[in-house]
Amino acid sequence: MKKLFVFLLTILIAASVYTYLTSASQRTDVPVISWKSDPNPQRYEQIDMYHKFLQKNGVVKPDGSPRGQLVLDTASNQSTLIQAVSGMAGDIFDCYAVRDYAAMGVGVDITEQANRNGYGLDTT
Repeated sequence: MKKLFVFLLTILIAASVYTYLTSASQRTDVPVISWKSDPNPQRYEQIDMYHKFLQKNGVVKPDGSPRGQLVLDTASNQSTLIQAVSGMAGDIFDCYAVRDYAAMGVGVDITEQANRNGYGLDTT
């Protein structure tokens, strides 16, 4: 039984290391922001606008490409909740069930920081 436990523990540790090393943020030389949202075609336009915003404001690598990447994840709300509970939720999410996230302690109110840095609700 002890050997089985050690074997399974080794497999789980190896799988965890593999998952960590192959995640999107580990394969790129720029930060990757995961955006959980609906599959609306406008989201891709908004992502393109974000990348252009970075370039316009000089947040670029030496080759001129943006020093950041925004990736859209169109997972269902249910899977997003499950991922949030497990600690694997996206960096940004927009959905109609924000109260569910707040109740789980996942959502963080950034209103104060946004207003302090000039991108609050009154300016966006």
